[in-house]
Order: sequence, then C-alpha cells, then structure tokens
Amino acid sequence: MFETLKGRIPKSIDEDEYRKFAVMVALLKQEDGLHVVFEKRAGGLPGGARDGNESSETNAIRETMEELKVSREQIHMIAQMDTLYTAYDNKVSVYLCELTDYEMTYNKDEVAEIFTVPLKFFM
Repeated sequence: MFETLKGRIPKSIDEDEYRKFAVMVALLKQEDGLHVVFEKRAGGLPGGARDGNESSETNAIRETMEELKVSREQIHMIAQMDTLYTAYDNKVSVYLCELTDYEMTYNKDEVAEIFTVPLKFFM
C-alpha cells in the first residue's frame, strides 16, 4: 500500500511562501592556513536575494562575484552547507567555497569593509 512512498524525497510544505536568499562562506589560503572572509554590509543593506528563477548555488556565486569583485574562475565551490529557515519566512541557502587570487577587493556600494579570521580560531 505504501510502496510509492519509499524513496520519496521530503520537501517543505510551504516552500513557495519563503523569500529565498543564498550566502557564500568564502575561504582564503594564507601563509598561516585557511581564513574565513567576512564582510560588513554597507549601510545595513540586506544581501543575498535571489534573482528570478536562478538556483540557490547560482545566487550565492553571483552575490560573491558582485560583493567581492571576483571572477567566476576565482570561486571554487566546495559544498552546499545547511539551510536556514527563519521566523520571518526567509530561506537562506549556505555554500562553502575557496577563493583563489583574491586581493581583498570589494564593491564599496554594497560592502563597508572586509576582513579575515583564521579558520583554526573556530575549530
């Protein structure tokens, strides 16, 4: 009777009601090991909103390119991480990447400052 349910992939019942965002956790190789790149948004602007029908991965990559002024070739995707569903009907998809040849550039219209913290600090 329930054979058709075996192998079913569950989904959120109200998925279409959520506003969708994606963010990238960017890692950067430094002399002392991997660092996490942090940014402080300019003027409290929210970031990461999805454009149209783009996938969450494309959304995260586009936002990273726009905010850190990097090319697609500098972003090396590692994995999709966990997804956050907020009490305010937001779905935030999180991705992990490594940046190469990154020279601490950023879009001053969207980002007030950037800094890095050694990954080992969080371990």
